[in-house]
Amino acid sequence: MNGRGPRRELITASAGSGKTFQLTDRYIGLLLVGEKPESIVALTFSRKAAGEFFDAILFKLAKAASDNEERARLNDRLGTQAEAATYREKLGRLLSVMHKLTLGTLDSFYHKILSRFPMEHGLGGDFRILDESSFQLQLGKALDALFQRGRSDAQ
Repeated sequence: MNGRGPRRELITASAGSGKTFQLTDRYIGLLLVGEKPESIVALTFSRKAAGEFFDAILFKLAKAASDNEERARLNDRLGTQAEAATYREKLGRLLSVMHKLTLGTLDSFYHKILSRFPMEHGLGGDFRILDESSFQLQLGKALDALFQRGRSDAQ
């Protein structure tokens, strides 16, 4: 931020190290420099983290809109002097386009892309993201088929 404008950023760190805190500040900073909420893509690995991410953005915006000390701390971290009214406006805009946001998991993002362009990615018909138990079952079936083919080729 600080006049440099938006840029792509990847934040990697272990659990509990403050990724959500950094990402939510970054997201709000992008809103404050004029980025549309629906143009920002923020992805994480788990549904839980994605939900926490959205909740934290709403909470920080609401606190900055209503609490002078919280606003001052956030402004300091972001290098801005945004007023309470600005935070209220950003919160309202975010809520009005909530259905258009791309805040979620990597899996859901890739599924969305692949489901819109399946043929371009060599996929046909219906497909879905497997849960862990279904994945293990399908992996076992694929390995069995592979080993069966290998045994029949060796004979």
